[in-house]
Amino acid sequence: GMIVDAEILTIIHQIMTKLDVGKFETKLCHRVLLEGIVVLSGAPLAKFKGICSAIDKLDKEPWEAVAQELIHEKGIDPAAVEKIKGFVQHRGKIDDMLAKLEQSGLFANHPGSVKAIEELKLVSKYLKLLNSYDSVTLDLSLARGLDYYTGLIYEIVIEGSKVGSVGAGGRYDNLVGMFGSNEIPCIGLSIGIERIFVLLEEKLKAAHQDVRK
Repeated sequence: GMIVDAEILTIIHQIMTKLDVGKFETKLCHRVLLEGIVVLSGAPLAKFKGICSAIDKLDKEPWEAVAQELIHEKGIDPAAVEKIKGFVQHRGKIDDMLAKLEQSGLFANHPGSVKAIEELKLVSKYLKLLNSYDSVTLDLSLARGLDYYTGLIYEIVIEGSKVGSVGAGGRYDNLVGMFGSNEIPCIGLSIGIERIFVLLEEKLKAAHQDVRK
């Protein structure tokens, strides 16, 4: 597996390179690693969603604010919150991050996470073959939309832009099965057209070119 996952990330790379609205980055994470973070930190898995929605704010808020929310609003034990901190501040190139995670043994006691790391190694290998490795960053604070994602999750951001993410997606292997009798594995992506238009418009204005309606 994981070829399709790498193909989707490559499609994102191709679309964003062609659109040329600024330096972009695809932030990548894995749902099972996030579960591993919760379990290994000693926080209750029953509060998984709430914990993730707090962690996901780290791109806009400092850790202190997120820690306060986890402790006071989500009711997570401060010792567990301190452990969560040790996980979510990891971000960088996929191979560097995976090497770091394996050396530190951070996820060694969570079998699901060990498997997820193997999946990410494969993704990395395919991304290199598809020439899209450089645009992807493994970011353990990316924890979005986890109601239905089962594997990889990703979000596209433009450096220095104020529009927020311009695209997102992930693997949702159980979603289609909920509406029928068959389990159908799925992975998808979406591109935010309106936000892209805003960036294209800014780019054209800056270059004093006409903005086509």
